[in-house]
Amino acid sequence: MKKFLNFIRNFQLFQSLKLRVILLIGANMILIIAAMIIYAAFSARQTAIENAKHSAQAVAKEYSNHIKITLEKPLVVGRTLVQAIESNKAVPERSRRDAYSAMIRTSLIENPDFLAIWLACEPNAIDRLDSIHANKDLGLKGLYISSFYREKDEIKYEEATANEEEELSYVDFYVIPKKRQKETILSPYFYSYTNSNFDKILETSMIVPIMDKNKFLGVVGIDVNLDFYQKMLEKIKPFEAGYVFLIDYDAIFVTNPNKNLIGKDLDKVYLELNDSLKIEEKIRRGESFSFLADIGDENKESYVAFSPISIGNTQTPWALAVVVPFEKITEKADDIFYTLLIMGGIGMLTLLLVVWFAARQIAIPLKQTTDVLQDLSKGIFDKIELHRIDKKAGREIADMADSLDSLIIGLHRVTDFATQIGKGNFNAEFSPLSQNDILGKSLIEMRQNLLNAKNIEIKRKEEEEYISWVTEGVAKFSEIIRKNSQNIQILADNVISNLISYLKADVGGIFLYNEENPDEKFLETISCFAYDRRKFFQKKILLGEGIVGACALERRAIVMTHLPPNYIEISSGLGRATPNGLLVVPMILDSELLGVIEIASLHQISKKEIELVEKIAESTATSFLSLKISEHTTELLQKSQVQAKELELKEIEMLQQMENIEKMYEENAQREIETKSLIFGLNSTSFVAEFDMLGNVIDINENFLSLLNKQKDNVLGKNYYDLGIVEDEDTDSQHLWNELRLGNVQRCQHHFSQYESEFWILSTFFPILDKNEHPFKILMISQNISEAKKFEKEVLTFASKENEKNKFLETQESEMRILWAESLRIKQELENKDEEINKLKEEKISEQNVITGLKHKLLEAESELQKLKKI
Repeated sequence: MKKFLNFIRNFQLFQSLKLRVILLIGANMILIIAAMIIYAAFSARQTAIENAKHSAQAVAKEYSNHIKITLEKPLVVGRTLVQAIESNKAVPERSRRDAYSAMIRTSLIENPDFLAIWLACEPNAIDRLDSIHANKDLGLKGLYISSFYREKDEIKYEEATANEEEELSYVDFYVIPKKRQKETILSPYFYSYTNSNFDKILETSMIVPIMDKNKFLGVVGIDVNLDFYQKMLEKIKPFEAGYVFLIDYDAIFVTNPNKNLIGKDLDKVYLELNDSLKIEEKIRRGESFSFLADIGDENKESYVAFSPISIGNTQTPWALAVVVPFEKITEKADDIFYTLLIMGGIGMLTLLLVVWFAARQIAIPLKQTTDVLQDLSKGIFDKIELHRIDKKAGREIADMADSLDSLIIGLHRVTDFATQIGKGNFNAEFSPLSQNDILGKSLIEMRQNLLNAKNIEIKRKEEEEYISWVTEGVAKFSEIIRKNSQNIQILADNVISNLISYLKADVGGIFLYNEENPDEKFLETISCFAYDRRKFFQKKILLGEGIVGACALERRAIVMTHLPPNYIEISSGLGRATPNGLLVVPMILDSELLGVIEIASLHQISKKEIELVEKIAESTATSFLSLKISEHTTELLQKSQVQAKELELKEIEMLQQMENIEKMYEENAQREIETKSLIFGLNSTSFVAEFDMLGNVIDINENFLSLLNKQKDNVLGKNYYDLGIVEDEDTDSQHLWNELRLGNVQRCQHHFSQYESEFWILSTFFPILDKNEHPFKILMISQNISEAKKFEKEVLTFASKENEKNKFLETQESEMRILWAESLRIKQELENKDEEINKLKEEKISEQNVITGLKHKLLEAESELQKLKKI
């Protein structure tokens, strides 16, 4: 350092006293001030970054609590249904399936945000009647599987499949809860209730097991549309440029701004990140954690905060992640940082100008002045004696000495002032040496700038404390609501008492909206804290009545600082006082009014207290709605029990009706025997087949199979055109089937070859009508007319030959006169054969009339059978 100073002294450029003063005094001052500014700027930046991270974590926790409440709603409904089933043993076994299906359908109607509700049970677990229902509407085994789903605005029932027992042995929605015997939420999956790829939706299933002590009886499941959470989370923009996404227990994206990632595994999208940070393991453990990583579509460095979501008793938590670009987190901190640096640079530049100006006023340096300035250049001016320079040397020297003394005094003041500023004492007294004291003014301006920066920091901390206070309050009351969500009264008492304590208010109450009577809707007091007797006994408040009624009617918060006379008073042992602040907030969920919260306090209600009460009102409304649904479900259960008793009475009446039906059955038995005899005769003499409306064979008799020389298993399911009785799908055949589908009887002839033999059959097609008189199958009755056709062919052949003979006779008339008599005889025989043919035709017409009569009798018999089946 000494060598460097000697180099400066010996260098010609630095022989100037002015430059020495600027370098030695100005540089030291600049370094001190620069160090102070840089330290303050870096500290402010780091504090802002940490506070921003805490804010992101608070946002994640707040929204994860909100999503937890909405996700647990289906489980609450599922538990209610399970409790109803487990406690409904008094219902007769024959009525249980209908009663449970009615409960499921009613629950789906009352919860429009559910996609489907379904119930699947173990064999004979519900009513021990599987064998009665076997091979009927509920499948081969008769297991009880009831499923209602929502298609557009219509509630539909999904029937069980024929192999339902086999399906239940491997599907996740049944196997997983059966194995765990606990509440289960499945990983998100895409599903269509119309079996179409165009309307698939992302959904999940909430499943509650049905247990009888430790015995597994079945499950109640609720399907929930996850698009709701995608739309909700898309609106959340932390720090304006951030976003949030929802991820499940298996690290599958439930929501994401990039919709291409929805339904994909985190491990496939961010493999290295997942391996290094163990994200999936932390989600499964239900941990809160955060990290910095390059993530998102633009692959920018971002701060990611995960908050766990524990859903009911599933033990498979989900997580909500908040992603904020790191540059947004540091944006405000960088602004403060660069502002301080700019202000410091301006201050240092100002200081350099002041020093340079002071140095220029110095005259010819003298020895004493040089010594003083050398000390000053080293920063040693606190020990310099005033009036050290001899003023007798001349006026200039005296003026210089006085100026130097003034400079030393000024430097002491500046140093003291800068020291106080460095300690954070912005109230330190300091006045410029004169109106032209640039350094003094710059220091005062620097103090003001630093004071402004401090005020900005204080304001930012106040905002953070505001957010932290509200967030902690929301978290606290979310926990209170969760622990006391079994009863509306207990929940209301705990919420209002803790809310009064948290806000340090004095009086409060909760009013529940009662709309049981559509003609008289009102608010009723269900919980209060420190109300006077007159206010407490006002149990019933109409909409629009008073401040509470006005709040409910307008559905917006009301804040008042000047209350109406005698509205409410706060009393204690020392006397009574009128509140200075009143806050009335409606409890609204999805535009539905559930109640009102009223808070009164001797102090005025602040903005953060209003925001907290509004958030608590929303959370409380959600819990109230869940409890109302639970109570309503209990009422439905009681009604179902009453209905079960009514069903039991109806069952007795049905037994009496069954006795009457048995008598009718005995009367119809004889008719059925006659009908079977008629059908047997028809099958013995005719070719009979049944087709569906598409022309596929659904039944065929042995005569027809013998004619076709085929086995029945090879014919069933084949189309009319594949039987070999028609050559191709010609226009006549198409017309035949079009008329049959319209319900018109059709007749036609079929000519075909079978093993080098020709066959002709005359077929009549009868459309069989259902109860709505719509054709649902076709009955084909055919007669073999091959012999008649062969005889007709022989006659035509013979006639053709006779024509040739006649032509020959005309040319050979003279030679064939001898054969004339023979020709007359042959002609007579032909006339006899014509008569036989006419008789055959008459017999054919008679047969057709018989077939028509049989058709009518067959239709009447089938109608009687349908009636018997319905009975």
